Amino acid sequence: MKRQSVLFVRSMWVVILFTTLAACKDTDNRVFGDDFDFPALTDENTIRFTVNVVGDWRQLDIVASGGRMVIDWGNGRIQKIEDPSSMNGGVRYKYGNKGVYEVRIWAEELQLIDISGLLLPLSNLYLGNMPRMKSLALNSISDTRELDLNTFCPNVESINIGSFADLEHLEIEDCFRLRSIHVYSNPKLASMEFGNHPEVRSLYCFYNGFSSLSLKNLPALRDIDLSFNEVLSHLELNENTSISAILIQGCAFQSITDILKCCPSLRELSCSYNKLTELDLSDHPNISELRCEHNQLIRLMVPQGSLLGYLYCHSNQLDENALNALFDSLGQVPEPAIYYPAPPRQYRISFNDNPGADDCNRNILNDKNWIIENK
Repeated sequence: MKRQSVLFVRSMWVVILFTTLAACKDTDNRVFGDDFDFPALTDENTIRFTVNVVGDWRQLDIVASGGRMVIDWGNGRIQKIEDPSSMNGGVRYKYGNKGVYEVRIWAEELQLIDISGLLLPLSNLYLGNMPRMKSLALNSISDTRELDLNTFCPNVESINIGSFADLEHLEIEDCFRLRSIHVYSNPKLASMEFGNHPEVRSLYCFYNGFSSLSLKNLPALRDIDLSFNEVLSHLELNENTSISAILIQGCAFQSITDILKCCPSLRELSCSYNKLTELDLSDHPNISELRCEHNQLIRLMVPQGSLLGYLYCHSNQLDENALNALFDSLGQVPEPAIYYPAPPRQYRISFNDNPGADDCNRNILNDKNWIIENK
């Protein structure tokens, strides 16, 4: 009887063990996260890139929202996320070992994604189909020479493409819904073709390799920052634009007369560190901020009675007569009122390091209550 009991117990253990093994066989332990079905991950429906885990920092963060997401982390683990926007700080994954991992992200339902290699080296980025994508941010990725947004995210409204060491081509001509363009710190990106983008209001494309740009297909532009494109010397605009701010410091412009003619509503101009010899803003009554230092200016004109929050024209070739003429055209700053509870707005000018700086009539500025700065 005792022997039969032992055999029975052993038989039960065999059954339990077999059942457990069968259950494990039916469950894919590689897949974790939320419970939903997803399509097979292919080159056509995924974003793909390489992660190089070489140091002590082994965590990869991906910010996303707008739909479900599946991530193959490249080490045999696949994570399913029903609502990535609910994860504070984004989706975080920490690799256990150093190595090279090929990551794939199913992003067909997403409306926003932010991928950065700032902390963990990323390379070899390829895009897949993202028809619902509205906001795309990709930063600090190497060994990627081309990005085609026309094909893979044609409905995107905002792009942030920065610090691609090897990016040479960026295709956005057919992204007709674009409103905001940030493309920066891509030293090998020498040109960009703009299609018809009627809703783009801001264009920030600094620290690239542009030599010439045409912005004629961006009729709604308000703000332009093309600073530190060191060989940029030609810029085409529509006539009578509504552009209010142009930042082109650190470029190679010898003249911006044609640019200014297209911008009658200009309020802010930063054109320092170029090769300008003349700058005439007398037809721009709304100008309120001007930085034109470190050029070769021998002549600078502003509208009569101008009050600029700052006017920095130091380090040029302005002689005594040119500086006095400039001072005469500036407006009278009101005397501060004793009873006024808030300090009055201040208007500042710098003109040192010009041939006429020592002999010009500073009393003109003092009498008009301008603040003189030495830069």
